[in-house]
Amino acid sequence: MNTMTKNTKGFTLIELLVVITIIGVLTSLFVANMVSVRERAKDTRKKSNLNEFKTALRLYYNDNQNYPQAAAIPAPGASFSSAGGVVYMQEVPEYTNYAVDATGDGFTLGVDLDNLSDTEICESWDRCNVAGTCVVGTDATYYICAD
Repeated sequence: MNTMTKNTKGFTLIELLVVITIIGVLTSLFVANMVSVRERAKDTRKKSNLNEFKTALRLYYNDNQNYPQAAAIPAPGASFSSAGGVVYMQEVPEYTNYAVDATGDGFTLGVDLDNLSDTEICESWDRCNVAGTCVVGTDATYYICAD
C-alpha cells in the first residue's frame, strides 16, 4: 500500500497568478475608463457654464444694444456687472478667449476642453465661423457665439 496521498485542496501557484493577472487587467481598464468619464463630465460642466455666460452677455446686450468689449469682461471668478450696478453674473466661469465683432452685435467665447476627441469642438468652430481649420484630437477650444 502506498501511504503517500496527493493533497488536492487549495489552488496552485499558476492558478493564483492567472487570477491576479486578470484582476489587474480589469482594474487598469476600469481606471482608464473612469479618467475618461471624469474628463467628459468636466467638459460638460464647462460647456454649460459657457452657455450661462452667453445668457449673461445677451442680458447685457439687451440693456446696452451691444456686447461688451473684451476689456470690460472680468476675469474668471469675478462678478460681471454694468457700470450702473446691474449684476449679470455673480461669478464668471472659466473661459479661454472672448472677442466681440466690429459692430458690437456679435461675439465669440471659447473655453479649452480636456477631452480633445470631443467632436463638438470642430462643430463649434463651424457654427461660430472661427478662422482656421479645426483638427479633431489637436484643437481643444470649444466656442459659442451670439445667435
